[in-house]
Amino acid sequence: MLIQVRDISLSEVNGCIKWYNTLSRSYDELYGEEQKVKYGKIIKHLSRGLNSVLDVGCGTGSLLEYLIDSGYSVLRYICIDVSDKLVEIASSRFRDDKYKNTFTDLVVADLTFPPIRSELKLDLVAMITVLKESYNISNIVSKYLSVVGENGFLVYTVIKKVKDGSRSDELRYEDAYIVGKSGKFMEIEARDS
Repeated sequence: MLIQVRDISLSEVNGCIKWYNTLSRSYDELYGEEQKVKYGKIIKHLSRGLNSVLDVGCGTGSLLEYLIDSGYSVLRYICIDVSDKLVEIASSRFRDDKYKNTFTDLVVADLTFPPIRSELKLDLVAMITVLKESYNISNIVSKYLSVVGENGFLVYTVIKKVKDGSRSDELRYEDAYIVGKSGKFMEIEARDS
């Protein structure tokens, strides 16, 4: 019998599902502007041609909205989130005409076991405000780096605990990284503007 070790505990995953399903209707109001600031600091380091994007922990799909509003061309967008309520909101969002040139796949799944075909090669895999320092980050990163195309990138942030032990989603309390399939690596200064 093969026993698979989880990169994130099942109780943590269940807690995330409950938390995000509960606040799903006010998610954009609570986190929308904050996420756009993070996207701006991270995405500006990437090229404008992103034919295929995998957004892990996609929430309501605000990354795709940010990319399109910023002039990026996205032909295929795969949205994975553990919260079925957030994915439902993303599905409604993508009915808008501005997404008509983007093929969208929306998937409710645990990021530990992504339902992604290994032969799929993507221009961008994004995990922004998803990973915590307590997760098995190196395992998770290598799993998702395997679906990054030759000239593609994996971008991710790692949420750190602040001194009082509470969680903070502000970018200054997150480390941000860009990793390329070719071995390129960049750590983004959280305070750069």
